[in-house]
Order: sequence, then structure tokens, then C-alpha cells
Amino acid sequence: MAPPPTATRDRAPGGWATPSQELGPSTAGLPVPSDGGQIAILPARRPTGADAVTGHRRRFPRRLLSFVVVVLIPVTLAGAYYFFIASDQYIAEFRFALRSVEPARNEASAIFQGSTTSSPIGVDSYAIAQYLGSRDIIDDLGKTLDLREMFSRPEADWVARLQLPVSIEELVRYWKNQVDAFFDATNGTIVVRARAFTPDDALKLAQGIFASSERLVNDLSARARRDTLRNS
Repeated sequence: MAPPPTATRDRAPGGWATPSQELGPSTAGLPVPSDGGQIAILPARRPTGADAVTGHRRRFPRRLLSFVVVVLIPVTLAGAYYFFIASDQYIAEFRFALRSVEPARNEASAIFQGSTTSSPIGVDSYAIAQYLGSRDIIDDLGKTLDLREMFSRPEADWVARLQLPVSIEELVRYWKNQVDAFFDATNGTIVVRARAFTPDDALKLAQGIFASSERLVNDLSARARRDTLRNS
């Protein structure tokens, strides 16, 4: 009986290894064909071309992509707009306060309590601030000022300019972006800021708002006097 075949370290010609030959450490664990065929030992191929680009895209960090989309692009666009496109806007600001005909002790007690909102002056001040941001002020100013023409000046850029024609609802929304009015309860004053695209328009707008506010204050005072006389 012939002895069983043993593995040798001789290599077959041409770099091929037969199943009966001993394979090196680099080929350990490779399947061996059952039909006695030969196994080719080839070096690993590095990804090139489209494969390398695809792998690089897969490894692109998501946080960096989010930073570019959420922060870098909006900041770049905003900077380009404000530095190269945005037109100048002029702000006219004024403040006024209401005075009550009630005894001074009532006002002093309200201030001592740390709040003026419960007093008639605080209530009227909030009402005037709400009036300056409503459609009523636009209807009142429309009798003396052409707000559509004022906010659609050619000096304004296409982003900030009021695009004509507009409805009254669209004009009210645009008005709220151009005029800020709020009641400062710490000192009891109403602060109004009006923006326009020319100095003259800003001044005219502020003067018109002040005149309308003064008429509203006079109406509230007259109504309060009538209520007082009726109750008395």
C-alpha cells in the first residue's frame, strides 16, 4: 500500500498551488476546489475612479453637511444681501406718556405696587399700542398719506419694497414690519419707531402716527369724562 500524500513546500510553476501543496499564511482559510483545480492568489485591488468617489461620499460627515446647510449657506446669503443689495432705511422714533385726571395718590399707589397695568393709564396705553399696529391706524393715515407709494419707493430694494398692487390685508402685514409700537411699563411711556426709505417719509410717517395717537387719546379722555358725568 502506498503511503498517504504529504504536503511539500515546492511551488507549482507559474505561481499556482495545487490542493496537495501547502499554502502560505496569506491563503489560509481559502476554500479548496474539490475537483483538484488550482487556486489563483491575486493581490487586493484598491478602489479607483467611481468606487473611490462613492466611498468618499459615504464617509462625508453628516454634522459637517448640516452645518453647511443650516448655518454657512444662510449666513452667506444674508451677508450678501445686507452688504450688496439692501437699501438704507431711516427710523424716526418718538415717545409719549398719558396723564390721568384722577388724584395723584392713585398713581403713586400704583407705582408703589410695582405695576401700572391695572390703572386706567396702563389700560389706555396698551390700547393705543394695539391701535398703532392695527388696520384702523392705516385707514386714518390713508386720509393724509399715500402709504402704498411711500413703501414702494424706487430707492428701496426689491426685497424690502412693497410690491404693488397689494390688498389692505397685505398692507397691514407690511405695516407691522415697518412700524413698532409698544408700551414700556417701567416708565409708563409708549415707544413708536417708524421706518421708511427716505428721511422725509420717515418724518412724515412719525408725525402722522403721533397725530392719530393724539386724536385717539382725546377721544378716550372725552369718553371717560362722559362716563364719569353719567355715573355721577
